[in-house]
Amino acid sequence: MKRLKFVYYYDYFFITPRINIFNLISLISIFIIGSATGSLIICIFIILVNVGYLLKIEYNPWIFFTLYIILFFMIIMSNDQSALITSLTEAMGRDGGFTGRSLLWKKAVELILQKPFLGWGNNSDIIEVWGSLFSAHNQILDLVLRGGFLTLLFYLALQAYTFFLLKKNQLQTSNVLLIVNFCFLLGGLMEAGIRPVQFIFLALTITPYYEQNIRKRSTND
Repeated sequence: MKRLKFVYYYDYFFITPRINIFNLISLISIFIIGSATGSLIICIFIILVNVGYLLKIEYNPWIFFTLYIILFFMIIMSNDQSALITSLTEAMGRDGGFTGRSLLWKKAVELILQKPFLGWGNNSDIIEVWGSLFSAHNQILDLVLRGGFLTLLFYLALQAYTFFLLKKNQLQTSNVLLIVNFCFLLGGLMEAGIRPVQFIFLALTITPYYEQNIRKRSTND
């Protein structure tokens, strides 16, 4: 405990105070907005980054990837039957149906089964319910709705490839990039579409690996 206190107080707090300031601003901002999903994701990001830094942990990308798949099936495919998820959402002041999202997910699956291979085209608001049109409010379901399972396969392959490179990359930034990508995936459990900034971070994930290889080749030459 003394070692952890020393590392945090002298190394982390004084050398990187801006990180603490940005984290605080992020938490205050998301609490003001009132987004339960955003608050949870930012808290997870801050905790994972700090734990990894203080304890010098090298996170395994495949554990995060597996955890995401498990969460997807527990939340999206459980049809409100997961007692654990229901308890967590109620503890956060939200209903077990994720403010109506569970119904949208059910309707999305029904539409996907009608056109599983090619999808319904690039139109996210195609679920007719409550007298209007809505998106799937889930990244994976939205991808399949728009472009079928082939599009989903490409997306998951891209994620798996970046996780593979992160596993091979020994740079200190690997942990942070991994956590950022994981948090984007977590956010996608509740929202449709892929944010353009997510692709930027995927590119940042891939770039250091190739830069490292180029430097090795230059040194050998």
